[in-house]
Amino acid sequence: MRTYDLAVGYQDDGKVLIHVPDIVLWRGECAAIMGPNGAGKTTFLKTLLNQLPVLSGHVEIGASVKIGYFSQVHESLNASWTLLRAVQQYAKDMLEEEARNYLAKFLFTEDDVFKEVQVLSGGERGRLALACLALQGANLLLLDEPTNHLDLPSQEILQRLLANFTGTVLLVSHDRYLVDAVATQIWEVLPDEKRLETFKGSYTEHKAMQMQEHNTNSQRSKQNRSEKHTLKKEHVSQKKLRDLEAKINKIEEEIQVISGKLEHPLEVNESIAELGDRYVELRDALEKRWIEWESLFRN
Repeated sequence: MRTYDLAVGYQDDGKVLIHVPDIVLWRGECAAIMGPNGAGKTTFLKTLLNQLPVLSGHVEIGASVKIGYFSQVHESLNASWTLLRAVQQYAKDMLEEEARNYLAKFLFTEDDVFKEVQVLSGGERGRLALACLALQGANLLLLDEPTNHLDLPSQEILQRLLANFTGTVLLVSHDRYLVDAVATQIWEVLPDEKRLETFKGSYTEHKAMQMQEHNTNSQRSKQNRSEKHTLKKEHVSQKKLRDLEAKINKIEEEIQVISGKLEHPLEVNESIAELGDRYVELRDALEKRWIEWESLFRN
């Protein structure tokens, strides 16, 4: 996939939300589109899908590319279908026994397969959508906030699916843990500047680069300031950043420990349900800390 002189927005008002640099996303890569709510991430995704017209420039999708759109799969699930029928809509030659075995990989077992879509929880519906998406034979996956409403088992299935996927992935997500696990590029929407900034590397590498740039700029700024109150304010800001980074590292270490336990549930004496709850709490806490960090970083 390539973009050329692309400007994204809505034609009714003609206002540009995002100016996109000329970018190329090769097979096997995963780009994560990140940025604040309302910045235009979903609009950008729909423009790439040709669901919205470009304001200027154009998008080039290879002739052999088959797109799988997670949000579209969600929307196409008929409320009255059983799970078996939903899966067989995407794999019409799949026998019932094969479909049951396939659904078991997404944690649907025994009589679960006869449930209707309308009675599924948000996490179960997400798992079913992932199961259907994986059957489409797509080599380009477009995922818009795929972890929204997903429970812990569903999030782990999504991460495994993306890790084993051999095609190309374009992912809109606020889930920094998922992004760090699968993304090879970060595309950050900067709404104040109305542009997309690209970075080749993981989320952790992207944040490390931002930290380094911030520290370098802060140091230069310090050298150019002579007023004591300005220096004091800078010192306080740096201390807050260091404290936050220490808290972030501590939370990430605990997440790693719990993840290891959840991967080998038979080897631990603790309650798996409690570990799962703690895992979700830690991810929420990590999200909040990163938001605090970014707020300080932008100041």
